[in-house]
Amino acid sequence: MRKSKIFICLTFISFIIPSLLFAQKYFNTITLINDSGENAFVKVVGPTELQVEVPKKKNTIVNVSAGVYYILVRYGNNPKNYSYAKGEPFQIIQNDKEYTSISITLNKTESGNYNTNPTSSEEFGNSDKTQHDSLSLIVPVNEQYSNDPGLKDNELMITSIPLGLKVFLAPDIDSLKSTLISSNLQIQTSHYLIDSTNFKGYTPLVMKDVKPGKYLIGIEPVKIIDEKLKLSDIDESMKPSALISADIYPNITSADKKGMYGAIIYSLDKDFVNGERIIILSFPHELPISKMEQYYPPKSKFVFDEVELKKEIKKNGFSNKEINIAIDLLHRGGKIRLNGKGLTLFIEILNNGSWKIGTLRKSNNTD
Repeated sequence: MRKSKIFICLTFISFIIPSLLFAQKYFNTITLINDSGENAFVKVVGPTELQVEVPKKKNTIVNVSAGVYYILVRYGNNPKNYSYAKGEPFQIIQNDKEYTSISITLNKTESGNYNTNPTSSEEFGNSDKTQHDSLSLIVPVNEQYSNDPGLKDNELMITSIPLGLKVFLAPDIDSLKSTLISSNLQIQTSHYLIDSTNFKGYTPLVMKDVKPGKYLIGIEPVKIIDEKLKLSDIDESMKPSALISADIYPNITSADKKGMYGAIIYSLDKDFVNGERIIILSFPHELPISKMEQYYPPKSKFVFDEVELKKEIKKNGFSNKEINIAIDLLHRGGKIRLNGKGLTLFIEILNNGSWKIGTLRKSNNTD
């Protein structure tokens, strides 16, 4: 009996960016639209490897790096009646002037311009076992309890909120001492870390054989200075050591200034042999909690005791509305910054479901 082909509708759009901007600051996206009438579980296979659930009649958006991809789809709710499909390769393009946004409509009908064929449960399952020589992109080990990413000794996981940022890593050859970033920090036009030889991939990723020592982590692209000429996408719970941008205006106070993009470099003292996860916040550090949702993954990944953590946050004077938003975002991203009056809280969920809370107190003193 001849197997019928399954077709998935695909819309491909490559955006051209004006030359005054940089396409690298935009995220390539794949929008998965489930019009199949069944729940779907999709594996995106390529330079960025992701697994996402796409309920029927729902959409899910993922961020990916440039490169060649294909998707594997599992349809259905009952393991006894699952059906599987594998798509043909497609390309995500990103350069100085272009980035890519793709919409894939999951629809088991003979229509659309993205050809897929039936595949087996074995091929769908074996896609998880892909090995990478220098780094491997991580997916949740346990859908019900994914606090622990299952890192092995000397593995370093770097993820960010939002996802899809470039990561650079190298030993700190100068053994630089980290200093607090202040508004008068000089922005450098170059740094040895921000180089193709130190580029490791896009968040989230896992690097192997990262032994204890002093390292520098570069994150790009980020908005270094916003339209109000203030420092922007900096995670102050980390140890920032440098700001890098070739986008330096002759007059930083010019009226047409719309922000400055570049890279942020953090210092890392890795003291332990066992695996370690680092979550880096990369959105405006003065942003109120009510406007942070757009940066976080849509699905809950982290499990913890909400009741006890709410009590801890409430001690610091935050409203119930702020606390509820923070709890939701912690479930989704594992780390949050809460800006309050006179202080800022950094809360991060640990592997065992506990948490750590850091406090940054604001000073009103002027010299």
